[in-house]
Amino acid sequence: NPIDTVTITVVEKPVAPNWEDVTGKPGDDVVVPNAGGDVPDGATVESTGPGTVVLDKDGNITVTINEDAKPGDKVVVTVKDKDGNPIDTVTITVVEKPDVPTVGDKDGDGVPDDKDQCDNTPDGAKVDANGCAVAPTAPTVPSIDGEVGKPIDPITIPIDNPGKATDLVCKAEGLPKGVTIKLNEEGTACVISGTPTEVTRKDQPVKITITYNRPDGDKGAGEPIVKHTTVTIKAVNGATLPKTGVSTNGIAYSVLALLGAGLAFLAVRRKKQA
Repeated sequence: NPIDTVTITVVEKPVAPNWEDVTGKPGDDVVVPNAGGDVPDGATVESTGPGTVVLDKDGNITVTINEDAKPGDKVVVTVKDKDGNPIDTVTITVVEKPDVPTVGDKDGDGVPDDKDQCDNTPDGAKVDANGCAVAPTAPTVPSIDGEVGKPIDPITIPIDNPGKATDLVCKAEGLPKGVTIKLNEEGTACVISGTPTEVTRKDQPVKITITYNRPDGDKGAGEPIVKHTTVTIKAVNGATLPKTGVSTNGIAYSVLALLGAGLAFLAVRRKKQA
């Protein structure tokens, strides 16, 4: 006859946490996710080898490999329960850190070749963010004043050329005869000089153009520098009219000539009448 009955209920065997072995490079933070069951409360981690290890609340293990670790070194992590019993062991093997590709700077202008839009920049030339030599500049040009037959005070227009532009040429439109513009021997400035041989109207416009070639890239013509000023050249001991440019001396001579002609005409007429 039965004395007692015992019931054994089959339950699912708990799945243990599990971490797979991985590789990492020197200096890397390698995250090893938990691919198994829940990590029991109070679990801890210990490690040996060139690195440090942290177990987060989600059961992921993060291993920071030392910068000086060598290929083949291993960081071995042991996960233990709260009583110190091993749960799992995971190994992180150090692999060689790949060389970081370097970008060259063939012309040495400080802009990497992959961003440099102008090759072969001269040594010491100032460049913009695209690696192209900066264009030359010139200041405001003062007005030109003088008198016919007398040398004007030379006007020097300095050219700031940190980008080392080449083939600088100075040109001008509106200068009176006898006055010229040219690049100085040093190639650092345009100089306006000479002795005017004609009268100009007051504040006659003068356009100054400085052309050049770029020193790098295709070495073509750069954007010209254009400056504007005025010139006023008076007659000797006279003035210049604002619009006509005729000197007051010229007017006086014309008046005297007309008076002389009139007097001569009257004299001839009286002689005939007599």
